[in-house]
This record gives sequence, C-alpha cells and structure tokens, in this order.
Amino acid sequence: MDTISSALLLGQSTTSSLERQAKAVSRASEENVIRIDSQIRDLLRLREQERGLITALKLVVAPIKKLPAELLVEIFSHSMEWPYIESALRLCHVCAHWRQIASTVPALWVGPFTINPKKSSSDEYLAIAKTFLERSAPLPIPIHITASHPPLLVDFLYSLASRWRSLTLNDAPLSQLRQLPLTALESLEEVTLAGRHGIQSYEPRIMLFLAAPRLHTVTLAVSHMSHFPMPWSQLAHLCIRQSSPQTCLDILLQCANAVTAKFNGMHSWTQPLPTAPTVVLPRLEKLQVGFVLSEGHHVMSFFTRLALPRLTELELCLDLGDIWSSPDFTPFQRRAPNITHMNFRACSFSPQQLICVLLDAPRLVELELACCFGCFDDTVLEALWYSENDAVHTTPRLCKLRVEIAGYSFQEDVLLGMMQSRWWSDVALANLPLPPPVARWNSIDIWRGDDDDPEHELTQGFKRQMEIFRLEGLRVDIT
Repeated sequence: MDTISSALLLGQSTTSSLERQAKAVSRASEENVIRIDSQIRDLLRLREQERGLITALKLVVAPIKKLPAELLVEIFSHSMEWPYIESALRLCHVCAHWRQIASTVPALWVGPFTINPKKSSSDEYLAIAKTFLERSAPLPIPIHITASHPPLLVDFLYSLASRWRSLTLNDAPLSQLRQLPLTALESLEEVTLAGRHGIQSYEPRIMLFLAAPRLHTVTLAVSHMSHFPMPWSQLAHLCIRQSSPQTCLDILLQCANAVTAKFNGMHSWTQPLPTAPTVVLPRLEKLQVGFVLSEGHHVMSFFTRLALPRLTELELCLDLGDIWSSPDFTPFQRRAPNITHMNFRACSFSPQQLICVLLDAPRLVELELACCFGCFDDTVLEALWYSENDAVHTTPRLCKLRVEIAGYSFQEDVLLGMMQSRWWSDVALANLPLPPPVARWNSIDIWRGDDDDPEHELTQGFKRQMEIFRLEGLRVDIT
C-alpha cells in the first residue's frame, strides 16, 4: 500500500510532501478520466458508424430495393388516397430513394388538391402549388377556379389550359377564358360552370368549348345559358340546372350521343309545344328530370318529342300540383320500352294514372315512389297482384318496390295478398313445374307515414307474416 493510501486509511496527518504527491496523483487521475471519456466518445462514434453501416447494408439487400422502379411506381399508385397530393407527399418523406422516384412520376401528382384561401396569396404557397402542377406535367389535370383564388394563381392555371382534363368555374370571372385561343382546350373532357360569373346579356358568347374535341361531360348551372354554346352532339353526359323545361328540351334534342342526362329548374311553362316530329336519342340510358313549376300545365310536353329506345333508368321529380298527363306520358313510355328502373318523386298522379304507367312498363325491375301523395291504394296493389288466370301480367319483371309516405289508403290484407301472390321460397320455387311468368319479390320497403293513430297500427298477424317472409329470404320492411 502506498504512503498516501496508508495515511488516508490510518487518519494520519499529511505532510507537505504527501500533499504534493496527492495533488500529482489527482492530476493524473483527472487526465485518465479525460482520456477514458475521449475513448468512450470515440467508441460511441465508432458504434454509430457501424450501426449506420449495418442499416445501409440492410437497405441494400432489403426486398423493396430489389423491386424495379416501374413496379414501385405501380405500388405507389395503388396506395394513393384522398387527399391525393398529401398521399404523394407522404411517399416523398419515407426516404430519399422513394422521394426521387415519386417526384418524377407525373401520375402521382394529377389528383386535385385543395387551395387554402387564407394562404393562397403568399408567394411560398403559390410556389408550392406551381411545384405540384409542374410535377404532373405533361398529363391532363383537373382544375377548379373560384372567385376567391388570387390573380397570380389564376394566371398560372390559365397558362396550363392545354392540360386541363376537367374545368370547374364557380362564380369565377370569365375574362381570361375569352382570351384563350380556340385550340387551347385540346385535353378538356369535363366542364362545370356554376354561378353568375358576372355575365351580361349584351356580352359576346364564349365559343371556346365548341372546339374541345374530347369534351364529353358538361354541367351547367348558370344564367344566360345561351352564352355558353357546347358541342351538344358529341356529349355523353350532361346536367343542366336552374333552367326552363323548354331550354332543357331544346338542348337534349341536340344530344344525339348522350348516355345520361339530368335536368332541373323552377320556371313556368304556360305554352304547349308546337307539333313536331319525335327525335330519337339512340344511346340515352339514364334520364333525370326535376321541375318545380310556378305556373303552367304543359310540362308533360317535355316527353312528347322524345324516343329513347335504350333508356333503362327514369327519374322524375315533377312538383306540378294536380297536373299529370297520361296522354303525353304513355306514348313516351312506348317509345322507351326498355325502362327497368323508375323513380317518381313529388309526382301528382292518381292511382289510375300510376296503373297506366305500370301497364306500359313490361321490363320494369325496380319502382320507387316518394311523396307522390294519394297515388298508392288498393287498386294499385290489385293491379300488381299476380294470378295465373290473367292474360296479361302487370310489370312481370318487377322485384323491388319502395314507397315513401305511401299513406293509409290501402288495406293490409290486400297488400299481404299481393305480396304472397308474387313470392315463392327457394324450395317452393324449385318445386314448380315451370318458372312463374312473373318475377318473385326481392325487396319491399313501404313507409306509410308518421301517423300515430292506433287505427293505423299493423296487426300482429301481419307482422308475423312479414317475419316469415324475412326468414324465407325476402327483404321486407312495412312501417
């Protein structure tokens, strides 16, 4: 044991030489600690270097690294979800390799992104928006311009007009649209114009859309409809809102290649249509018509000129008071013999008029009535009742029935009898010698209304029969 240690252990007083020796040893120990700390830091750095090397080597041999860039791009495309731009940004934040690939794939950047009105006036935000749009080049892009967009951003969006795949203008000024060359919209497929746009009746028409060779879908909800001529004959899908029945009909008659058409508005139609030949629209498959008339008795004339041999879906919302014209509608049905789905809302026809509709719907599969007050009673149920003795069966293919606010003008035993006449369980159907000439029910949903009168309560026997239907596979809900 050295002298210093012995003195410390024995509690002896230290001499001056002993103090000097203690200080020297202390300095040496401190230097050793510094040296050891330095060695530890060096070892820690070396450990981190080795860990980094291990990570890098693992990345080199990782299965994802072996994927061709084309396959990785395909995986990226399937991982995209709304909002698309944020999905692309997340991919870019995974690693440098993914960022390099994702930033050079235009298809990942064509999805619409939301412009934040509170930030869109800043230079930084504008630069980000430009980056997103430039990364999508040269692919066509969806564009949505509103009145709140800053001028610099709108200018940039208009500079990309040749790449517009879809264009939505909501209350946006149209001055720049007028300045585009007629050949600018070479990629445009869809256009939506909504709002007033500051158009004045004396201003010249915008002819630009007439020269859009790929345009196939148009939605218009504007005043001064005549200011926006469209290549109607080439359109496949159109939706016209806030316009008169006459204007809608004039447009529809020009749409020889239309597949779907939707119209609605609130206007008067006080003059009958002049006699004119019917027009065949050979491709139209779905027609939605909704008009609320302030006055007039001639809206059913909308159908007198239409021949729609391929029409399968018809939806009518005609708030017409007590106006329904079977002499106009029945011939139209016969010129559209392939309707499989009918949806009537707020149509004021009588039960007999509804029966007339059903008698001329031999291919009808699904019928929906909503707020057609007073049209659903025992006579309608009896018309739907199947009897093998009948020479003609009403709507022989009908299998889905939905009625909202049906009222209480029918008896539950008549309803039950009609349902039973067109229902066979799987076992009963399999044991029939021949398939029945009418389809069996698939679903029946009838909501009579909110009347809490005990007299309108369904009987327990009726409810039990509904439960039997459900157990046999019929989707039924009568309330």
